[in-house]
Amino acid sequence: MSPARIPPDVLVEPAPPDHSLADLLLDGEIDAIYAPGAPAGYSPDDGAIRRLLTDPVRAERQYFRETQIFPPMHVLVLRRSIVRDHPQLPGELLTAFTAAKSAAAHAVGETAEVHAMEPWLYAHAETTRALMGEDFWPYGLEPNRAALTTFLRYAHEQGLTSRHRAPEELFDWH
Repeated sequence: MSPARIPPDVLVEPAPPDHSLADLLLDGEIDAIYAPGAPAGYSPDDGAIRRLLTDPVRAERQYFRETQIFPPMHVLVLRRSIVRDHPQLPGELLTAFTAAKSAAAHAVGETAEVHAMEPWLYAHAETTRALMGEDFWPYGLEPNRAALTTFLRYAHEQGLTSRHRAPEELFDWH
């Protein structure tokens, strides 16, 4: 794949080594951060750094209702040389990750023993399963085809890819 083509109206430059993204946000040097966790200085109460959406869970649930898409969270990547030397490894990893996911799903729904500092975790799990089904983070290409197709369409529409790509192009099937 070729490097991403950044649209001409988007400025991409490295942050100064002595500033975090949260510092730049607080100083008004950048407008937003897209990150897996809340940046340092985030507080839902004081508003210096706040979420773009006031109720992201409601927005995500609505998006799922409309599209049946909840984007995949992770992708496992193996070097070709590793797979060539250990051809059984991808299947063994899938088995191990599937077992771990099953154990985690069971723990979330467990009411006799709380596994996180969230007293209503089981209720959240029940609500999620009612909306999204039992396997709301499925593994594999087919269960994720709609999400990947949409992601690839957005990437092309936003100028990040030079052409539309199919989900199969993301994976090496050899």
